[in-house]
Amino acid sequence: GLATLEEMERLKSWMIITDLGSYLLSAWKDMAGAAGLSIQVGSLPAIATFRFNSERHLAYKTYFTQELLASGYLGGCLVFLSTAHTKKIIDKYCERAFEIFKSIHHFEADNIPESEFLQGPKCRTPFTRLND
Repeated sequence: GLATLEEMERLKSWMIITDLGSYLLSAWKDMAGAAGLSIQVGSLPAIATFRFNSERHLAYKTYFTQELLASGYLGGCLVFLSTAHTKKIIDKYCERAFEIFKSIHHFEADNIPESEFLQGPKCRTPFTRLND
């Protein structure tokens, strides 16, 4: 534990992670605006998150993850930043995320049924499974 804290102090990891998280939050806002989507970003930069401002937000969240996975990214609407991330990595991820955002805008604008873009079941809200 002490060695970890020493390494964090040496790297100033909190500064790196805050910078990267702020960079990602800003990128999501910019991409959503350019794609014609309304999203809400929030949380701490180290735990960057966003939500689609739509009644179909869970379907879009599912689609976003589905398409990221198909592109080799294990990701979704929540990212835990680390010192292993770089702006170059985030930029590459954002290239794919922007394409997905544009698709979601199309689904929203044209009211495309979820069955036409989801390959599996739609995700549920947190803790719903506890009420089953």
